[in-house]
Amino acid sequence: MNLRIDKAELRRACADLRVPEPQVVISPSEVNHSDGSRTLADYDHRGIVTIYAGSIRPGGNLRQTLNTFNSDFLHELRHHWQRTHHPDWFRDKTGGYWNSKVEVDARDYAAQKMTVYRIIKIAPRKVTSSLSRLSQAEQRAR
Repeated sequence: MNLRIDKAELRRACADLRVPEPQVVISPSEVNHSDGSRTLADYDHRGIVTIYAGSIRPGGNLRQTLNTFNSDFLHELRHHWQRTHHPDWFRDKTGGYWNSKVEVDARDYAAQKMTVYRIIKIAPRKVTSSLSRLSQAEQRAR
């Protein structure tokens, strides 16, 4: 499955947050941790959001997978907003990583905006069979 970014939706979200669009990298790799968890997306302080498309598990529920990637992307986009408007928040380590101000805020933002922005999409599959190409040619002719 190939993921893609809906550029119009990303522009809308960034305009609402009053931040420049981050650079987005879709990596085919995956990031696994010793506790069994995975990293689906990551924000770099230089303004780069990386999506780890290799973390998709085959055979899973497609809607749930997209929701998870969208939620993680919105979480990282909120870190981009924090870095732009509140860089001092990153120094606050009160309560440890999971309870720090930046993480709580990013989780809350992602949960609130999940139904507002659908930035991650599935790229259409490339046509591989001659029958599919014929069908597409017929569609275009109509």
